[in-house]
Amino acid sequence: MRLFAMRTFSQCAIIIESRLTKATTAVNMLRNVIWYRKTMSINAKLRILRACILFILLYGSEVWTLTVAQESRINSFYMKCLRTILGLNLNDRVSNLTILKLSGQPAIQDIMRKNRLR
Repeated sequence: MRLFAMRTFSQCAIIIESRLTKATTAVNMLRNVIWYRKTMSINAKLRILRACILFILLYGSEVWTLTVAQESRINSFYMKCLRTILGLNLNDRVSNLTILKLSGQPAIQDIMRKNRLR
């Protein structure tokens, strides 16, 4: 049985906050080493995002019961990561849909839905 299988809503909220904190720490540790490096390709950065950051963020997400606010926080974190990789900031006024198209990445909700179906 999975560790996360029998959680209440409040325990799930604590776990989600913990996952967001750990993923944010990992992103910040790689900020100068990878994300801001101009010599590294965007595809390589996206592979690192999927392999390291999303693994940390979505570990155990198959059984999470998300509120709209929690889903929004996870989506905001994901979009912030993609903006950093693409070299965009909020002042560029680029929509989330455009960022997903530019990066070629699926929406975080689609990734989580796919993980639940496994």
